[in-house]
Amino acid sequence: MYYPLKQILFMVSIAFSIASCQESKTAQQAKDIHKPNIVFLYTDDQTFASIHALGNEEIYTPNLDRMAKAGTSFTHAYNMGGWHGAICVASRSMIISGSFLWNAKEKERLWSAKDSMALQETWPKLMEKEGYDTYMTGKWHVQAPADVIFSETKHIRPGMPPDRRGELSAVFKKWETESGDMTYWNDYLPMEYARPRDENDTEWLPTDSLQGGFWEGGTHWSEVVRNDALDFIDRSKTKENPFFMYLAFNAPHDPRQAPQRFLDMYPVDSIKVPDSFLPEYPFKDAIGNQATLRDEALAPYPRTEYAIKKHRQEYYALISHLDEQIGSILDALEDAGKMDNTYIFFASDHGLSVGHHGLLGKQSLFDHSVRVPLIVMGPDVPANQQLPQDVYLQDIMATSLELAGAEKPVYLQFNSFMDVVSGDNTKGHYKNVYGAYMNLQRMIRQEDYKLIVYPKIDKVLLFDMKTDPNELTDLATLPKHKEKVNNLFKELMELQKTMNDSLDLSPTYTKVVGDFKECYLENVGSSVCYHRSRIVHNKAQGIPYPISTWVSSYRRKDKALELSFPTLSCHSEARGIPTQQYTSFLLSSEGQNVEVVIPHPVLSFRGTRNPYPAVRKFPPIVGRTKRWSCHSPPCPVIPRHEESPSQSVRGFPPIVGRTKRWSCHSEARGIPFPISTWVSSYRRKDKTLALSFRGTRNPYPISTWVSSYRRKDKTLALSFRGTRNPYPAVREFPPIVVRTKRWSCHSEARGIPNTAPVNT
Repeated sequence: MYYPLKQILFMVSIAFSIASCQESKTAQQAKDIHKPNIVFLYTDDQTFASIHALGNEEIYTPNLDRMAKAGTSFTHAYNMGGWHGAICVASRSMIISGSFLWNAKEKERLWSAKDSMALQETWPKLMEKEGYDTYMTGKWHVQAPADVIFSETKHIRPGMPPDRRGELSAVFKKWETESGDMTYWNDYLPMEYARPRDENDTEWLPTDSLQGGFWEGGTHWSEVVRNDALDFIDRSKTKENPFFMYLAFNAPHDPRQAPQRFLDMYPVDSIKVPDSFLPEYPFKDAIGNQATLRDEALAPYPRTEYAIKKHRQEYYALISHLDEQIGSILDALEDAGKMDNTYIFFASDHGLSVGHHGLLGKQSLFDHSVRVPLIVMGPDVPANQQLPQDVYLQDIMATSLELAGAEKPVYLQFNSFMDVVSGDNTKGHYKNVYGAYMNLQRMIRQEDYKLIVYPKIDKVLLFDMKTDPNELTDLATLPKHKEKVNNLFKELMELQKTMNDSLDLSPTYTKVVGDFKECYLENVGSSVCYHRSRIVHNKAQGIPYPISTWVSSYRRKDKALELSFPTLSCHSEARGIPTQQYTSFLLSSEGQNVEVVIPHPVLSFRGTRNPYPAVRKFPPIVGRTKRWSCHSPPCPVIPRHEESPSQSVRGFPPIVGRTKRWSCHSEARGIPFPISTWVSSYRRKDKTLALSFRGTRNPYPISTWVSSYRRKDKTLALSFRGTRNPYPAVREFPPIVVRTKRWSCHSEARGIPNTAPVNT
C-alpha cells in the first residue's frame, strides 16, 4: 500500500511523541519513587513538658524518648491559639491550610462552603500533586472533609470521645437559677465533671469501659489508630509511590482513660503539684476561662491538690498508653524497610494546663497551653539534638512540602525549619511569637520576655521566661520594666497587622502604657504634647479623661491652665489624687513624634491665685482652675534644715495640704491650703467638708462621720460611711487612701505611689 510522504512523516512524529511521553512518565515515576515518605504523628492536648527525654522525670515515654534521641527536638514550638474554646479546630485548620490563625479562620469558612480552590490548597492535596499517596486516620475536627482531600481515610473521629458534656448546658442553667453560688457549684455537675472531690470519690473510673469515651467501639481509640497505621504500612510494601500518613490520636484529651497497668505506673502520692498551682485563677472570667467553660468544669472549685494530682495521674497514664502505640508504628516502619527513606514528625495541636495557674484547659496563653512537643527524625536529621529557636508546629506542613520537592505556594505563611535543623539558619524564621484566644487574650514573646494582654480588663502580664519559666512573677507593674512593657506592646500591635488580627488593643495600650493622646498647651512654645511613658486617662485612676478635653479646652483660650514641666503631675479636681508623674513629652506633628525638652517649669494662671501662699520655696507649687490641679516635684535647692510641706514624704511630690501625718483635699474644691490656713479657710459655711484630725479642731460638725478614731492607732483614723479604699490592690500601703464622694486622703508617713498601684 502506498502512503504519501506527509502521512508517513506524521505517523513517525506520533510514534516519537508516544515514546517520549512514556519515557517522561517512567522518569517521573522513578523520580517519585525516590521521594521520602512523610509520617505525621499528631496528638491532642499534649503539653511540651510531657516527655521524659525532654525534661519530665515523672513520666514514662520510652518511644517518644527514642524519637528524641534519634532525631531533633524543638524546645520552643508554639500553637498560635484559637478563635473559640476548641483550640484544636484552629490548630488543625492552620496546619491543613498553611495559613496563620485569622486567615485560617477564613479558610474554614471557604471549606464549609465547599470552595474547590480552598480545598485544593490543603496539605494532602499539595502532597498528592507531588505524587504522594495520602492517608488519614483518627481525629479530624476540620471543616474541609477528610474523605475529599485525602486519597484514603479510616475511622474519622470527632473532636473528642463521647462523654456527658451534653448535660452541661442544662446543669449550668439550673445552677444559675437555683444558686449562682460557687460554694454549691460542684454539687450540680454530672459524673466525670467537678471530680474528684476527695479520695473517696470513685464514682467515675478511667478504666471502666461502660463509661464509653475512648472505650467506645470495644477497642481503645489510640489502639485503633495504631491498627489502621499498621495496616497501611503493610500494604505500602507493594506500592511504588511515596506516602503521606496523617495519624491523629485523640489522646491525651479527656476523658483520660487508659488501661489499669498504665495508671499503676503513677501512684497519686508520687505525683507533683505544679509550682504554679492555684485554687482559682483570679482573672479566669475575664479571659474566657470561666467555670462554665467545659474544660474548666472537669475539676472541682476551688481546685485542690488532690484533684490536680488525680488529673495528672490520668493524663500521664494516657500519654504512656499513647506512647506504646507510637512504638508499634515505629517498629512497623522499620520492619517494612521504610525508615531509611521516611521522615517522621511528632507534635501535638496545643498544650494543656492540668492544674497550672488554677486552670485545667488549654484556653490560655501560658506556655503550658501554647507550647507543644515537636520532634523530627529521618535521613540526615541530626540525632539527639535540641534546638531553642522559636517555631510554630504548623511549620511541619511547609517542611514536609520542601522535603517532597514542592515549590512553596505564595499563600503558604508558615516556614520550613529544615534549614534550622541542618544548622544553616541559627536565628530561626520568627522575630516574635504571636498568640491569641478569641478577643479576650493576646500574647507576644520576644527573646526571653513574654507579654500577655487581657483587653477586657485592661490588664497586662510580663514574664522573664529565662529566669521564670513557670510564669509565676508578673513584672508588668514594676517601674523598671515599664519600657519593656511599652516596647513589647507596640511590637504586638505591629504583629497584629501581619496576622490580620482585627482586635483593637489601642484602648488597653493607652490605659496601661499610656503615650499618645493629644493635648494642646497655649503659649508655651509648642502646640501639641505627648506623655511618652504613661498617661492613664481613666476616671478611676484620676487622670484627665478623655484627653480630647485638653484640646478643646486649650483651643478655646478659656482662661484655663497654661503649663509646661520637664516633670509634672496633674489631676482633675473632680477625680482625686493623681497616680502618675509625667516625666517626658513628645511633640506630635502630622503623626510624627519628636521629643521636646523644656528646660524650666512654666506655670501661669489667668485670673487665679496661688493656693499655697505660705509655700514660697516651690515657685509656684500648685495652681488650679475649675477643672485641673497641677504641681511640680519638691525643689531640690531647699536647705536641709528648712522644713518643707513634703519633708515627711521623701520622693513623693507635695500633693496636698497636710497635718503631721495626713493630707486631705476636697475633690469638689481642689487642693487644700496648708494646714495653717485650714481652720480659718473652711470656717466658711461650705458643707462639703467634714473631717477630724488628732490635735486640731474639727471645722465642721462630725455629723457625716461614722466614727473618727475607730482604730486605736496614734495617727488619724478616718472612717467613712459606705465608701471603700480606691487603691485596694496596693496592699503594702495599708491604708493608702480613704475617700468619700468629695474627699480624698492619704497618709504622708506612708506616701502615695507615683506609679500605678501594684497588684499583689
